[in-house]
Amino acid sequence: MLPDFTGPIDQVPPAYSALKVDGERAYDLAREGRAFDLEAREIDIHALSLVRVIDDDHAEFEATTGKGAYVRALVRDLAHMLGAHGHVCALRRVAVGAFDETDAVTLAELEAMGDEAARDETLLPVAAALAGAPQAAIGGPEAERLKRGQPAVVSPAIAKGVRGDAAGLVPTVLATLHGEAVAICELDGLKLAPLRVFNL
Repeated sequence: MLPDFTGPIDQVPPAYSALKVDGERAYDLAREGRAFDLEAREIDIHALSLVRVIDDDHAEFEATTGKGAYVRALVRDLAHMLGAHGHVCALRRVAVGAFDETDAVTLAELEAMGDEAARDETLLPVAAALAGAPQAAIGGPEAERLKRGQPAVVSPAIAKGVRGDAAGLVPTVLATLHGEAVAICELDGLKLAPLRVFNL
């Protein structure tokens, strides 16, 4: 049965999700009791295994999923196949992309450090979260424009370095000045437009 839920599968997202239906969040419609349908979408479940059966009503699973997968919907569909009803009573995410729980630090642990230098040494830089995104090394004038929320024009060489041989809009580009994160941008032609600006 679990192999039926691994690999590329079609999944209908849960009603209580942040997806938009005619411009409104699905969870808002669900809370108001309004009827609506969400389209099934293809997701990828890389691995799914039963870790242990706790008792007659509880089981623990481990899953490795691709982007856009809803674990609540996976449990719902698994229970449905068994002719039952099921829900998630506890969910623990142990890894996201290049980060896993060994990188994690609790807020209480940070507060206990007291020393700002120790906290800064413990926390990863903002750019670490965007290490997989294409990067554009820009100069001071371009950085100042981005910091003011204005688009900047980059050279054809920088644009080609970001885009490679691809054409069209590049939706997520990290603009850096001397290796420091300036803004998350989108690149359209030679125009680098800021989406999120860092005030570091």
